[in-house]
Amino acid sequence: MLSTREAALAAVQRNGYALQFASEELRADREVVLAAVKQHGWALAHASEARRADREVVLAALQQDGFALFHASQALCADREVVLAAVEQNGLVLRHASVAMRADREVVLAAVKQDGYALEGASETLRADAEVVLAAVKQNVYALIYASTALLADPFMAREVREARALARLPRLCRFLLARHRQESAARVAAQADGWLIRHGQDGFARACKRQRAE
Repeated sequence: MLSTREAALAAVQRNGYALQFASEELRADREVVLAAVKQHGWALAHASEARRADREVVLAALQQDGFALFHASQALCADREVVLAAVEQNGLVLRHASVAMRADREVVLAAVKQDGYALEGASETLRADAEVVLAAVKQNVYALIYASTALLADPFMAREVREARALARLPRLCRFLLARHRQESAARVAAQADGWLIRHGQDGFARACKRQRAE
């Protein structure tokens, strides 16, 4: 049993899990618990109830291990900043967030971009959201199993999913080269537009737009 503050601090700085061997008083000591969760986020499981409801302590734990949200207080599982920090570190922790957070579009998007399978924990409404589902599928094509069946019946969505599946089957180098080609193509189009504006000026651009509308 770690009964002195100095011994507890030294122990948890080497291994956060050592917090479980600290006295009840020290598991409620803010400095000791902060040191423990910074070394290993899951050490939050051994902190006192007060420290598991301490926003700063929980945020420090989440930076090290997103799944530490599992041991945070119920109030913090409904705190937007806290949940965002958790899912950005590990998207799968979304399933441990509050119902409101699992229906929060920004939170869910952050989660599925980190891990497509996080779509499983999203609200029914967001599992039918095209942007959310596409973000999940682009991260992990197999996340498609959690998408709304109604959404998958949409022709546009079906095409996007086919493209994502085809892209996922490509070797990593091919995916990189394809992304690079798309970026360069976009840059060339932008450069051509800039060149046109330099040659013809704003008046020329306005005339071109007018001709386009007339056609």
